[in-house]
Amino acid sequence: MTSINISIKKHIVKYGVIYGFFWIIYGIIRYSTGYGRASNWWLSTVELFIHISVIIYGLDKYKSLNNGFLKLSEALKIGIGITFMGHIIGMIWHVLLKTVIDPEILNQILEAKRDQIIQNNPNISSELLSQKIKQTKYYSIFWLEITLLGIYSLIGILVSLIAGAIMHKKRKL
Repeated sequence: MTSINISIKKHIVKYGVIYGFFWIIYGIIRYSTGYGRASNWWLSTVELFIHISVIIYGLDKYKSLNNGFLKLSEALKIGIGITFMGHIIGMIWHVLLKTVIDPEILNQILEAKRDQIIQNNPNISSELLSQKIKQTKYYSIFWLEITLLGIYSLIGILVSLIAGAIMHKKRKL
């Protein structure tokens, strides 16, 4: 049997771009249907399906290209890499959406936060309100994406670990 050397890095880039492409398409669909700021169980289910399916598909393709062999360490590298690369692409989409495509989304988020702060504390000073709104703006653009990267990375680790444990097959020496 001949040994085929599959580049994990190229595999991660290929399926990471596919993963990012799915996130962009999903984001465009959510934005165009008015669900851009909504959150409910079926949107979470679709997002989880995207996570799981692309990672498992990438692992399965790597295994088939590698003569049916897949080590657990390779599965973790590939799954985490796909997740990280795909979310970086998704982050670029979110930043473009909030700052270039439709900056009004950010204003709507800030206005809703302002109303919530005033409702919870009607006697808040205008300086403190302004400070809280600035914090929300900063968090909405940057820290939210970083937080999501961490959450998606954890999901990627779990999916890769479970799928890698199920699909692993070592070469016999």
